[in-house]
Amino acid sequence: MTRINLVGLCVLTAMCSTVPGKASAQFINVPPVMYSGMVKDYMLKPFDKQYGASVYVRGTSFNEFLLAKADTINPLNEINYALSIPLVSQSNLVTTAATVGQQIRFDVDDGKIIWGNVSVQTISNPGCYVLNITLMTDVNKNGVSDEYEALIKALMDAYGIAGEYDPNADYNDDGISNYQHYLSSTNPFAGQTPVVGGVTGETLTIASMMQLQTQTTGDYFVISFRSIPGKMYSVLSTTDLRTSWGTANMVDFRMSAKGDEQTYFTTVDTSDVITLYLRKDTARARFYRLRME
Repeated sequence: MTRINLVGLCVLTAMCSTVPGKASAQFINVPPVMYSGMVKDYMLKPFDKQYGASVYVRGTSFNEFLLAKADTINPLNEINYALSIPLVSQSNLVTTAATVGQQIRFDVDDGKIIWGNVSVQTISNPGCYVLNITLMTDVNKNGVSDEYEALIKALMDAYGIAGEYDPNADYNDDGISNYQHYLSSTNPFAGQTPVVGGVTGETLTIASMMQLQTQTTGDYFVISFRSIPGKMYSVLSTTDLRTSWGTANMVDFRMSAKGDEQTYFTTVDTSDVITLYLRKDTARARFYRLRME
């Protein structure tokens, strides 16, 4: 098995609904533990139903039996996998469930190799937890995958840029650091020609902004921009630029003037110009920010 670095977070977000217990002379069923989140490759592209991966959970300290398995789905609201781990009062009496205090390990099969021990968690209480997993190696611990650095180093050699890859530098002087280009899957050499390994030649650019007034659906503020494949976008809004742009500032949008409201959306597999319709605030001026994840 290959050990990798996990980029993720495990946080109790909400208690799950309870499941009626089944009494036994030996053990008692208790409410399950549920994990969900995003599984991404080294280019930070989320796996989906077609570009799939499978997440496995096995026990560690008490047994190595498979406790749960889930295949990735098309990303929705920052989730592309979800699984439920059954719990019992005494796990040493059953091999198909875990118990509070037991360690569990996560393995991921990306269709090519199995990434073993991407995370080891200790079950504390029944509930719902968020765990995001990035399948990558990061020997120098700079937050950038070694596979990506190898691709960029080839371009650096082609341009005669000496030294090792520096995530804090700005190779094309566009005001966006190399690390920000990595997070957005854009090319740190944009404006120069080579494109390798899925690193696009695009940058995140808002193409147009306008106000739209319709008789049937009301007034909208319309934003158009070119998307990056596999990325998730949201729109933040504030009336005061002195405030922070936190997630509390997220606003709903529509993909068309008559479409359903949503907060997040995931792009298609190819770059495209996306247009978002935001309900206009007629009472006061408002500032907007497009966020990519």
